[in-house]
Amino acid sequence: MVGVWGIQRGTFRKRMRTDPEQMSGLGGIARAGGKSSLEKTCVKQWQHFRLPQKRHLSKTPHSLYQFGHAFMGFASPQRGDHALDLQHAHTSDIPVTGVVDTYPAGHVVPLHSHPRGHLIYASSGVLLVQASTEQWLVPPTTAVWLRPSIQHQLTAITAVTAHGIFIAENISADLPPVDCVVHVSPLMRELITELVKVPHQPPFELRDVLLGQLLVEELKTVVRLPFHLPWPDDKLISEICENLMRDLSHADNAEVVAQRYAMTSKTLHRRFLKSTGMNFGRWRQKMRLMKSIEKLLQGLPITHVALESGYESHSAYSVAFKKTFGCPPSEFISTAYGNKKSGQGVPA
Repeated sequence: MVGVWGIQRGTFRKRMRTDPEQMSGLGGIARAGGKSSLEKTCVKQWQHFRLPQKRHLSKTPHSLYQFGHAFMGFASPQRGDHALDLQHAHTSDIPVTGVVDTYPAGHVVPLHSHPRGHLIYASSGVLLVQASTEQWLVPPTTAVWLRPSIQHQLTAITAVTAHGIFIAENISADLPPVDCVVHVSPLMRELITELVKVPHQPPFELRDVLLGQLLVEELKTVVRLPFHLPWPDDKLISEICENLMRDLSHADNAEVVAQRYAMTSKTLHRRFLKSTGMNFGRWRQKMRLMKSIEKLLQGLPITHVALESGYESHSAYSVAFKKTFGCPPSEFISTAYGNKKSGQGVPA
């Protein structure tokens, strides 16, 4: 018989039948003699889900990256040469699994992908997530949602505690249809914190499944946030963007940039709009603001960051920052660190 989320019922119920304390601890949700009303409801709502058939890895040195996915994670300095083993997280009978690790400022996790949908959440610090078509910043209270098999690279802008949640491909189909940054509510934060403690192999508890089920329901209602920068698929526009990112204070307007690349400003705007969804000016402003966050989190004064980012004053920068990200730079810094750096004010 198939249970909650298409999991074989015996995977977790057998353990509960032989462990009275476990049954009591679950408040009688799973009973030896049958199903509680709660479990019947869960089965009815989720019985149409089926996990993909598990793939058997070969014993070759390349088996960790079979099918284009990283079944072995990447080692953080704290782990030495021991990387996170993600094979069980990717192939578990539990549809929603999780891992957690810490990285120092500047640490880079190379380009990789996962066969499951991937939610990346930093409980402290700020992560930069880069894919071929987008870049996203992940400060606390936000997370990046990536669809299954999306290639991405992680960079720790500050020291960071990163949580990775993996959601089975068939269930991911009901979640946001695009890769995006989403708001993490207090409930989602607590669910993520608990899910990284859930084992990836049986025996499972009914609670392990319900935690994932509730997180998926929350993800269906999340608010998307503007912490992303679309990256052009136009080779020439991509080259222009790379040059703009090297010098944030670059003051040339669209006409000057267009002439440098033998085109009119109208053509420049049209190609930017086609490949990024933004015109030249809007894309450059968004890029400057996102790149400026890295400098803010290095502890540089806001006025210094504003001038280096091409703004004429602290106030002009703060207005643009709040309009884009929903809060002024000083508040963003305080939130990113979880406090005001031991009570000290943010440098202006």
